[in-house]
Amino acid sequence: MVEISIDEIDENTPSPLSSAGADLAKDLRGIVGNEYSNKYTNRSKIMDGHTYRLYETMEFSISKCNTLSWKSGTTIASILAGIISVAPIPANVATFCGIMSIVGSVASTQLPEGKINRYSCMVLYTRYVTVDYGSKQYGRAYKIRNFDGYEDADLNSSGRAHVFPETGDPYYDANQSEEYFNNGIFNEAYNAYNNIL
Repeated sequence: MVEISIDEIDENTPSPLSSAGADLAKDLRGIVGNEYSNKYTNRSKIMDGHTYRLYETMEFSISKCNTLSWKSGTTIASILAGIISVAPIPANVATFCGIMSIVGSVASTQLPEGKINRYSCMVLYTRYVTVDYGSKQYGRAYKIRNFDGYEDADLNSSGRAHVFPETGDPYYDANQSEEYFNNGIFNEAYNAYNNIL
């Protein structure tokens, strides 16, 4: 059994300046692309002679959540499965080793006592619809992919912060779904435009 301790971070406590945010944003861009605003999605519907066009904004929000530590003798595999909640496959082992500045290790490698800072790396997608090229926005849909990012908590570390791509399962705003995000928003916009309750 792996013994792990967690030091929670008060969300109102300012985080010290570090390169972690830049590293994590770079990883997010590699996973989902660059941030953008009010981009036409190339999706539209014509209803009752009006053209409904779907737009999207994607933005990042990165914040430090907590610090996790382990005792000497804990394996990389245990940290990946028990702390990060990802499979100890070679790609994840390599990512962890990059964070901790460890060279040439495998999942069964035992580590000295250590700790890592965990970050919430949120990708927020906001969608809305316009009618007949107007500027008024109808309907709103939100999707979030919240990835976990980590950095070595040792200030003398030469590692860099990384995001684990498989942690970013999507979820939707309350009372919304993938179907609403992709199609239902058009019906919502139609009803709003036509003042249908």
